[in-house]
Amino acid sequence: MYLDGLNPSQISRESYYIGYYSRQQNVELKTIKKAYKEIEVTKKSTDKLLKKVASLKKRKEKNAKKLLKQKKEKAKVIKKINKKLLTQKKKKQKLIRNEKKLTSIFKTLMQKIKADASKEKSKKIKADNKSIPDSKFDGIDFKKLKGKLKLPVKGKIIHKFKSKRKDTGVAWKGLFIKAKEGMDVYAVASGKVVFSDLIKGFGNIIIIDHGKGYMSLYGNNSFLLKETNDIVKGGSVIAIVGNSGGNLNNGLYYELRKNSKPFNPLKWTTLK
Repeated sequence: MYLDGLNPSQISRESYYIGYYSRQQNVELKTIKKAYKEIEVTKKSTDKLLKKVASLKKRKEKNAKKLLKQKKEKAKVIKKINKKLLTQKKKKQKLIRNEKKLTSIFKTLMQKIKADASKEKSKKIKADNKSIPDSKFDGIDFKKLKGKLKLPVKGKIIHKFKSKRKDTGVAWKGLFIKAKEGMDVYAVASGKVVFSDLIKGFGNIIIIDHGKGYMSLYGNNSFLLKETNDIVKGGSVIAIVGNSGGNLNNGLYYELRKNSKPFNPLKWTTLK
């Protein structure tokens, strides 16, 4: 500027401006550098946070997969339980239907017996006193044999009257006596065979009419040795032990009924 011959006042003014600009530029540069450092710190913090977010996302995805797997397993368990409940429900319904069918048979038999009794008043259906195996019971009606009857087969009572079935919750209407396959089944008292056939759910059964509405039922047999209308004595072999009813054990299903309604056989039985 001196060489160009500028005015000294102007030179002084220009020098001041240049110095001011230079100082201001240094201030701006320092501010920019500081901002860059802050940006760098922020970037590092952001990167760290992004890594943390990525880790959380990965963990979340892993947990989501785990939860989905657990959900699927839970769905399988629920499906299995529902299937089991449905099977039990069907089994219970089937058992109830079978028992209704059996009750219906008893009612039909009672109606037939009453009809026969009305036709032949002189020939009342009652126990054949001469056929009772023990002579001390001669002339005694079945209703007076309470506490004197013996079980129709030797074995262990594993299900009692009115005890609940584990699979369905339905109560037993008689006794289940566990016995070896092939053993003889005996009539508990004399009477007339009024039913001898297969019933689904009960197997091969025999029903004996002992007179005055009293009947005895013997189910789950492998073979039946007596036919409908046969007259049997107390102690007569009427069937062979088996498992035609599809139970867990071989044995005999035994009922006593009065006017088609079941009652507890044990109260009529002596185990001596």
